Amino acid sequence: FVPDADAAVVSALKAAGAIITCKTTTCESGYKLTADSPVTGLTRNPWNPAHTSGGSSGGAAAAVASGCGPIAIGTDGVGSIRVPSSFCGVFGLKPTFGLVPRSPGFAPPSWASLAHTGPITRTVADAALALETIAIHDLRDAASLAVAQRRFDASPRPLTGLRIGASADLGYAAVAPDVRAAFAKAVAVLEDCGARISGDHPGIDSRILERTLKPIAFIEQAAAVAHKTGDELADCDTDYRDVIAAGRSYTGVDYVEAGYRRTQMRAAFVDLFSRVDALVTPTVAVTAFGAGQLGVASIDGTPVDPHLGWSPFSWPINLAGLPAATVPCGFDRDGLPIGLQIIAPWLDEPTIFKIAAAFEEAQPWAGRWPEMRR
Repeated sequence: FVPDADAAVVSALKAAGAIITCKTTTCESGYKLTADSPVTGLTRNPWNPAHTSGGSSGGAAAAVASGCGPIAIGTDGVGSIRVPSSFCGVFGLKPTFGLVPRSPGFAPPSWASLAHTGPITRTVADAALALETIAIHDLRDAASLAVAQRRFDASPRPLTGLRIGASADLGYAAVAPDVRAAFAKAVAVLEDCGARISGDHPGIDSRILERTLKPIAFIEQAAAVAHKTGDELADCDTDYRDVIAAGRSYTGVDYVEAGYRRTQMRAAFVDLFSRVDALVTPTVAVTAFGAGQLGVASIDGTPVDPHLGWSPFSWPINLAGLPAATVPCGFDRDGLPIGLQIIAPWLDEPTIFKIAAAFEEAQPWAGRWPEMRR
């Protein structure tokens, strides 16, 4: 498929002087958190090609991590910028829902109410520069916010007095031991930078995946291919066809009820941000698993949904429409990257850049490169 028009973000980047070099790999319709597809095969992790790059913007994150370019553009419906950025050891930002237009793509929209577009970069400053360029208003996207273009300060400064809530599990998630350890160290670094850390989180219902996310996400996925027959989907991934079948099995009532629960969760974040200026969590509950796998079925002995259960920190933020970024914060015992997620109130990307820049200065990552292997 060769598009006959540029996306709004590509047009904005070209107008600013950027040189567009390639289209990177994703999975079909962005339905999973790896970038494998029947069209492109497996997208592997530069730090260890036996492992996945994550996804769905896995090609973008792998390209930046391996030095193909300083900036890539990803989309994020349930974590598809932050998960691969975490797995590949780079910076990834999901802006506030609607800040960056999705036009003229996402038609029909496979992640209509969930998808965000944002940058994947090696440094915080490059992400700030990219966001300044692509955060534009576009009437072709009904969700596009009419917000004046802003400058974002990515210079490192002390975090003195900044209130940051920290949660290693959001009160319900299973988390790998190496990820927990790296998160604890990262929180200590933020405290050393002057932040006031408190153990806090919005109190998310542990049933959110089945009762809220799946009815919304799977129905939106199914709606995007509602015009296609079973024969037309026959060459797609089996797991993708399963998502479509699940989406078609829900009712309109299921979708609306999930929307009510989504609104309640959003209110919990509103309450949280009356107490803290930002929230930090692990980006993903595990590090990169084997290439070609959908996910993992258990974490530290606890069963999880193999499709989305191992990324419990990413998709609640999509449901709320909040801005969030991932910064590299360490490695597991096998040398695979681990990410720290920074979440701020709506349209408060400046706070994310402030925290990320301070962390980057204290724990620099851009100079560390994977050893590329043939």
